[in-house]
Amino acid sequence: MTTIHWLVGGVSNLQQLKSSNLASVRLRAACAANYLASQGVRQSFGETIEGAPDVVVVCKIGANDISVRGLAWLSEMRGARQRGAKVIIDYTDHHLGYSSSMSDFYRQALSLGDCVVVPSELMARYLGQCWQGPIVCIFDCIEYLPIAPRLVRQEKPVVLWFGHPSNLEFLVAFLRHHDLSDRCHALITVTDNAGLSWIDSHRSLLGVPRLTLVPWSVEGLSKAALLSDVALIPAGLHDPRKSGASANRLVTALALGLPVITHSLESYRSYREFYSDIDCDSIFDVLQNPRVEHPRVLRAQEVLLPEFSPAMLGCQWKRFLEQVGREGDFSCEF
Repeated sequence: MTTIHWLVGGVSNLQQLKSSNLASVRLRAACAANYLASQGVRQSFGETIEGAPDVVVVCKIGANDISVRGLAWLSEMRGARQRGAKVIIDYTDHHLGYSSSMSDFYRQALSLGDCVVVPSELMARYLGQCWQGPIVCIFDCIEYLPIAPRLVRQEKPVVLWFGHPSNLEFLVAFLRHHDLSDRCHALITVTDNAGLSWIDSHRSLLGVPRLTLVPWSVEGLSKAALLSDVALIPAGLHDPRKSGASANRLVTALALGLPVITHSLESYRSYREFYSDIDCDSIFDVLQNPRVEHPRVLRAQEVLLPEFSPAMLGCQWKRFLEQVGREGDFSCEF
């Protein structure tokens, strides 16, 4: 039976993996590892690779202490390859498409990888322009059960924004061009503590009548959604840092029962019928009467969410990793 090691920071067991504050780890590695565990697959976790696993999956490294951690991970990858492991890189942000603190790590890591897994077809196309090895696309999973759409406020809506702090600039840019001061009852923002601190210090940039700050957690986002009428998630439509981004925020908002106002990122366009486009649609009509969008939300929950179920995507990961471990074959078709 194939054995798997997940090369991941700050984690030594499956429960910690499932609690990671990195969405790319929770919605990908944790989804896969949890399914593999249910099937009896032997796995290990952490920044040190013990023994001789058949497959090493390199998770998102993150920017924290990257100069030291990057060298350590590259050394672990080289050692694993020498012991016969196949090295799979989970590539969730296009760090080779722009300059970031992680670009050098990924440039070197790709030279040691046997295959790359990406969250979207667009990311596969971008990566294919600068790396010639095999690329497999597996979506991010959804970590919420669907909640029925509802109306919280009878007049002006409560608007929810959630995401990584790197997305805050797109929220600010949206609010500069779309005055919500008289169009919403309140704005709830859900992000990590660094992002909340920034928002608290720049409240005047948001220009909304009431602002609620919620520290990110799976449970915290769910509770915030139950207090909201609409999800607002402006995106970096032309920002190279967001090239190939997955659809996880769109899908999450729909699962939480919220009409969605967003930009048409490439990974969103296949689901165009389920959201309101900031550049093309009458978004103020949505804010005035979110109820009219509830049929779209219900339809999305019926036909879209199954594509992102942990069971389906976990099964895809298992088939892929076991095929690589047994045969070194990267040609899986899902």
